[in-house]
Amino acid sequence: MLINRYFTKESSELYPKIQWEKRNSRITNPYGSVVFETNDIIVPNFWSQVAVDILAQKYFRRRGIK
Repeated sequence: MLINRYFTKESSELYPKIQWEKRNSRITNPYGSVVFETNDIIVPNFWSQVAVDILAQKYFRRRGIK
């Protein structure tokens, strides 16, 4: 199956108009102890902190691993 390009050129970057930045995520339980923490997640700069936390919780956190 061949899919032709219509909106991008082969020499262009994948997401040229999106600016990226490193963010941190820290998830705590109601008692204040840290359940999960990770640093330097690269995300689009227009994402909210809640979106970064959801990304970290869903894709980087594994049960039983801190």
